[in-house]
Amino acid sequence: MDKLNRLSASLILPIVILLFIVSRLHYLNLPFYWDEAWSYATAVFHMAGDKLSLSPGSFHPDLTRGHPPVFYYLSALWVKIFGTRLVLVHLFPLLISVVFIIAVFFVTRSLFNDFTALTAILLLPLQTLFLAQAPQLLPEIILAL
Repeated sequence: MDKLNRLSASLILPIVILLFIVSRLHYLNLPFYWDEAWSYATAVFHMAGDKLSLSPGSFHPDLTRGHPPVFYYLSALWVKIFGTRLVLVHLFPLLISVVFIIAVFFVTRSLFNDFTALTAILLLPLQTLFLAQAPQLLPEIILAL
């Protein structure tokens, strides 16, 4: 019975991820908004156009406002590889959100059981804050991961 529960839980995970991605696809082409527009996108594009570095002193503090450079570095690397089209830039945080859902599933399953893991991955994508920030170029989801 335990193997059947694990198998059913492992089959539901891709379905939840697919539904989550499909629900966020129409948001990928929205323009940058609020913090995403000024603070994050500006610094990411500046780093992608200049040089990639994890050093806090490698770019002007007015651009990063003291935020951790790992987010800027990974986002700038993504932009440098895949381009600056809005859909492609927003695809990176969506990918991070999917990885976060997967991580929550496996951590919850290892700490508790399959039922709790399924409950967690069914409830997480329904949270309005998570839904809103999943396709946005913001560091919150990557910090949660």
